[in-house]
Amino acid sequence: MENEKRNRYIIVSIIVVLLLIVLGFAVYAIILRNKKDNNLINVTINQLYSSDYKLDNFSDSYFIGYYEDDYINVVIDGNGKEVFECINQIPYENIYQMKDGKYIIYNNIDNKFVTYIFDGTEIKKFYEIDDVSYVKPIIYKGIDTEYIVGFTSMVEDDLYLYNLNSSGVLVLNDVSLVADLNVNGIYYTYNENYLVVKNSDNYMGVIDVNGETILDYKYKDIVNTYDESFIVLNKKDKYGILDKNGNKLIDFKYKVIDYYRDYYLIVNNDNKMALYDKEYKKLTSFSMNYDTLINYDLRSEYNSINLYKVDGKVVVVNNYLEAKNGIEYDKHNLYIIDNGEITKKIKQVGFDNEDVIYTYDEDFNISIYDMYFQPLFDVKLDNIKKINKISYISQDVIKIEYVNSDNEDKKVYYNLKGKEVDFSLGNLVIKNVDYYGYLKKEGTQQKLTLYDIDGNYLDDIIGNNIEINGEYLIVDNSIYRIEIKS
Repeated sequence: MENEKRNRYIIVSIIVVLLLIVLGFAVYAIILRNKKDNNLINVTINQLYSSDYKLDNFSDSYFIGYYEDDYINVVIDGNGKEVFECINQIPYENIYQMKDGKYIIYNNIDNKFVTYIFDGTEIKKFYEIDDVSYVKPIIYKGIDTEYIVGFTSMVEDDLYLYNLNSSGVLVLNDVSLVADLNVNGIYYTYNENYLVVKNSDNYMGVIDVNGETILDYKYKDIVNTYDESFIVLNKKDKYGILDKNGNKLIDFKYKVIDYYRDYYLIVNNDNKMALYDKEYKKLTSFSMNYDTLINYDLRSEYNSINLYKVDGKVVVVNNYLEAKNGIEYDKHNLYIIDNGEITKKIKQVGFDNEDVIYTYDEDFNISIYDMYFQPLFDVKLDNIKKINKISYISQDVIKIEYVNSDNEDKKVYYNLKGKEVDFSLGNLVIKNVDYYGYLKKEGTQQKLTLYDIDGNYLDDIIGNNIEINGEYLIVDNSIYRIEIKS
């Protein structure tokens, strides 16, 4: 009897212990699940506005509604509220942000130049000028921002400048404007106060926005910098740097000088490059090779020198953009500079770092690097004619887009270990710290799908036409916002 009672107690005790263990695991699982659920983000696509207007956005948080192209009927803010409705629809050629955060709207119809100001609540006429055949905007392109500083037009051989600070017009005889950067006919300047101009003898000078001469017309080339200095080519075809008072900051003895915000790349007569800082102090010796295969042009989109900042390091590339133009040439050098020391030299043909840092040689042996410029993996593609783009489509998958020898567009996908994977979600059009957005066609429509950084589905939307601007979407005749709730 005693043994039976003891055995019963033992069995009951074991059962109780097992139940406690199971209960403990259950509680622990619930805690883990709740913790995981609390850490999950809730990303949804929410409709803000819908109407029969056609829609377009002209900033990060303002939209216009219209029935006819190139007219404004209503302005909608980032919350989907109609903040201003035009009694009579307003024709417009373009809309640009001003320095004070307001927006200037302009049109040039029947030789009448008309401007309006939108201040966030209403549109008011600013000024109008008769007998203006055409105008072009002048845009200040800063390091982190850009805004309009005025307009320009040419009448015969004379330059007309329309300053936003007044309704008057400045006329300079026998002078034309030279953009620091010209994109699709729009004049960009790297300094909001100074403009580069050229006289009838094709010599360049600098004026301020009020027409006062800063540098005389005696140079073959001039480009603004952000710190109110000027890279100048003299009549002896030597580059130097002048300040706004004409004082020499860098003497006229160099073959090329190119400007990259915090740095200057300077080439001497022996085709050797050195890196200078913004104080004009030499960081490296003239030890990097400069290869001249195309004519150097300070304003060209395809400059022969390119410089990047990669995780605090400076990356200097020679001529890599020529590969994108289909020009045949030998290998060139890529240099990694850290604290003024050249730490790595890489022979390469192509280089990019817009999304993925990569290089490739003439046989299209591709090397992929991480943000510290350490190699991740190498891949060799056969039957290839041209690389179009290499980009991330998820946290650990890279897409390589290329053209094969039969001129067919191809795509392949690799994980960060260099293994080819089947990963075709569509085009990566949104890359956020919390989610990714992929756009793909489904029949005659488009579908935008959001995934979190681990690849879990979040939300999607389908429409005939989807336009993306940051957190906002224009889907047909509706405005949506991608909203995050943690």
